[in-house]
Amino acid sequence: MDQPSRRSFLRMGILGSLAAGAFPREGRPITEGQTPAGETPFPWTAEQIRQRLGISLTVYHFNKLQLLALPGPLFNLLENIKRAGITYLDIPDLGDDKLYPPYRFSEPASVRRIGSACREVGLSVCSFHSGMNRLDGVRDIDTAKREIDLLVELGGRLWLVHLSTPGGEDLYGAANRRGLEQLARHYEGQNVQLTVENLKPTRSGGRHSVDDVLQLVNAIDHPQVGLTIDIGHCIEPYTYAAFQERLNPMTVAGRPTEIIRRAARRLNHLHLHDQTHNGITESWQDHHAPFTGRMQWLEIFRVLHEVSYKGLFLFETTELYPEEPIETTGRFPDLLLQASRRFGR
Repeated sequence: MDQPSRRSFLRMGILGSLAAGAFPREGRPITEGQTPAGETPFPWTAEQIRQRLGISLTVYHFNKLQLLALPGPLFNLLENIKRAGITYLDIPDLGDDKLYPPYRFSEPASVRRIGSACREVGLSVCSFHSGMNRLDGVRDIDTAKREIDLLVELGGRLWLVHLSTPGGEDLYGAANRRGLEQLARHYEGQNVQLTVENLKPTRSGGRHSVDDVLQLVNAIDHPQVGLTIDIGHCIEPYTYAAFQERLNPMTVAGRPTEIIRRAARRLNHLHLHDQTHNGITESWQDHHAPFTGRMQWLEIFRVLHEVSYKGLFLFETTELYPEEPIETTGRFPDLLLQASRRFGR
């Protein structure tokens, strides 16, 4: 599909997504300007959302056209992100096993170059998405500290880890818990937040749901250790079969409110993206640009306001053509308010 056709398809998807929101929970259409019973005016302004808008560099390094790209195209991408009205950038670890440049966390100088390029175009590094899978022993802790110290050097404050050990059996293990506790003590009182992300179910049966991660961070009970909700990773029931069918409660009216309220006290970060239908494979796929799928965006942002969420609105989109999720993410505050005005909620 050529670029103009792709953009036209994206615009139709956004309009379709907005239209899908025209029906309240009981399925009756709303007259424009009406507010359904029990609803209140939308609590955010577009500017309030825009001031906290971020995107992950996954938009770059999972792009199939950029696998062997050099730093030049990445710098252009940073300029496009800033031009789209996005302020904050998340830097994910490429990992030493990847074949493509231009940076790796194991090579701090390469990450510093990304930080310098961000400053040059006016972006703020907000977070690192670590590639570490566990915090087991001195070597892991030292690696984590080096990453966090580099993050702070670049002006960021949030370090994300999966703790997705092989088989997932050690999420609650003594090693991971001790490791997080040790890091929390080391950075206590500093402007650093540690966060653990919920993951998709795997064939092995390892559990990393929102409730599972919440159990871990509640046990640690430290103000600098929290939970990242990736809305595309929410699967219910939490099984691999349900994941294959993309049974995501964040696409079902009423469920985002339940999940976010339950996690509110520990919620310190978000990964936002949409779940879109692929007509070729006849499957639902996540990590797409906002308002191209079926996420309950209005409800999600209502409950985030209700629980006084203080973090960023960080989008993690990995579509094939990077300029489109960047542009759509930049328009997200206006699209969200447009949807609220159009459908009266």
